[in-house]
Amino acid sequence: MYKRKKTRLLLLAAITVLLSWAGLGLNGKAEAASFSDTLSNWNEFGNVNHYNVTDSGSYTHDLTDNIPNGSKLESAYLTLDYSGISPGESWNVKTDDGNIWIGTLVKLTCGTNSAQFELNQNALDEIMKNWTLTVWLSDTDTSVSNKMNLSQSTLCGEYTPVPIPGSALLLGSGVLCLVVIGRRRRTKKE
Repeated sequence: MYKRKKTRLLLLAAITVLLSWAGLGLNGKAEAASFSDTLSNWNEFGNVNHYNVTDSGSYTHDLTDNIPNGSKLESAYLTLDYSGISPGESWNVKTDDGNIWIGTLVKLTCGTNSAQFELNQNALDEIMKNWTLTVWLSDTDTSVSNKMNLSQSTLCGEYTPVPIPGSALLLGSGVLCLVVIGRRRRTKKE
């Protein structure tokens, strides 16, 4: 009797370890993982150190290599390091289609300023469509031509990965082992 209990406990422990190793908690949910994508080399816009924006411009954060397909984005923050905005001037930050508001950039200090925006659920849903975020910057004063310099853009946050099929296979094989052990025990009693 003692040997059977010990065997079952060892089997249960092995299954738990394998499931934990596969990225699943005991509740069957995958643990959150973090991501970060930083753009600071602006060669495609003609300048290595910063993106010179005149009146409006856009750029894209591509997360396809950072987040597995099928994952759920839990939270995301966009941090922009910028300079060149004149006092009283402001710039809108939106998604590329202009439908999802992210925030506003204003001059805070001389030199480089930094602003962080928490993305709302609509923006998260937009990112999850193809794992990219295209950011649109536009000057709010269209009567004159204004410029700003974007030195760095960081998109970071957390996502929940979809449990990999191997995890389901491990769980299924563990349950199958428990069923087989239970049947053998019943067969021996009869």
